Amino acid sequence: MDSEQLIELIKKRRSIRSYLPDPIPDEHINKILEAGLYAPSGKNRQPWRFFVIKEVKTIRSIAKSTTYSKFARHAPIMVLVFAKTDADYPLKKDMISIGACLQNMMLTATAMGYGSCIVGELYGMQASLAQAVAFDADEYLLTCGLAVGKVKCAADHAVQKEVDSKLLLPKKGC
Repeated sequence: MDSEQLIELIKKRRSIRSYLPDPIPDEHINKILEAGLYAPSGKNRQPWRFFVIKEVKTIRSIAKSTTYSKFARHAPIMVLVFAKTDADYPLKKDMISIGACLQNMMLTATAMGYGSCIVGELYGMQASLAQAVAFDADEYLLTCGLAVGKVKCAADHAVQKEVDSKLLLPKKGC
């Protein structure tokens, strides 16, 4: 893939909220997760941990616990993304790394023909979801979910501003 193809893939990626019920093969799920592992992280800590959910009933239960993310109930998989919460490194720095991890995963999903969307509303809900998904939440903070599936209805292309409109400029006279 050359730089132009990469830029086009980045521009093509959308937050998809409408999925077909088609299952995703395990080898595709593993490739998406593996892409996340190649994200940069402070001290190469790789603070992310994944919990993959394929059971429709569980995914629907999680989606039902949200206000804005009910769309996730139709995704054939939900990846819960956790941060390791040991005290030897600032969590806020690990969150930046987890953002890069998620971007790698979403770009890979797009390249493989899937849609995805972050379910940020799940942040910090590990205690309330622990029973539904049976994991040990003591050492981890639930940062978000990632809904992934075949696209049922594609999102419109977002209108992007020019780079100049996003630049912060120094104060005049400085």
